[in-house]
Amino acid sequence: MTSNLSIVILTRNGLPITKMCVESIQKHTKDYELICIDNGSTDGTVAYLNSLPHAVVISNGENRGFAAGNNQGFREARGEYIVMLNNDTLVTPQWSELLINWLNKNSSLGMVGPRSNNVSPGQQISTEETVELATVDSFAIDWTKRYANQGFYSRKLVGHCILFRRSLLEHIGGLDERFHPANYEDDDFCLRARLFGKNLWVANDVFIYHFGHASFLVNKVKYRDYSWENARRFIEKWQLPMSIHQLETQGYNPNVIVGRVGTFDPQKHVEPL
Repeated sequence: MTSNLSIVILTRNGLPITKMCVESIQKHTKDYELICIDNGSTDGTVAYLNSLPHAVVISNGENRGFAAGNNQGFREARGEYIVMLNNDTLVTPQWSELLINWLNKNSSLGMVGPRSNNVSPGQQISTEETVELATVDSFAIDWTKRYANQGFYSRKLVGHCILFRRSLLEHIGGLDERFHPANYEDDDFCLRARLFGKNLWVANDVFIYHFGHASFLVNKVKYRDYSWENARRFIEKWQLPMSIHQLETQGYNPNVIVGRVGTFDPQKHVEPL
């Protein structure tokens, strides 16, 4: 029997937080397949992943990057729905049911994301909210009650947790692997979905905990160097009239890009899996 939901997780060291992430999935998710792509861990992560019952594990033995790794997972996915989920997240009660419900409520939606801590402003909860690691579940339950059935359209979604239908990949392809090893592939993914005519939605009634940049810290990655290089690639691909410094410090308006490009061009905007 094929599971309705495919959860794709990318790992590269960070075994303790990966365990916490997987345990939260096991606790709060029904009827799913877990697909784990490891990009060259050396801390026992692969052995742990291989010990998980029924998990699909692909060990690359090297760092293929965020986009390439997730694309491997997308190719393995068999569920109607796919979640691209970072390993430095903790999912919470009813998370997947609520995200899927939102996607099914509105046929114009292509991708759905949650509210979180340690993310970009559009999905970031108020700094006045106190989220303790030990009480994440109770916080999330209260959050869901407080904001039941509330959500809003978004210009883009953060790649730490994005739900979409597997069929979307047939139209826009996967993540663009030019954005290596990480950053801006989620921006690009969202832009292509919007150009294809699909809207992005933030499920205001779903809270997912996010440690934030954990993989970069664990692997001692120079985040700024990679981010700036991918900013250059992003500017080049979408022909933005701005400098790398401007993009990195001021951001950009996705609506302007969508308005300027106008229509989805399969020759330009599909990233084949």
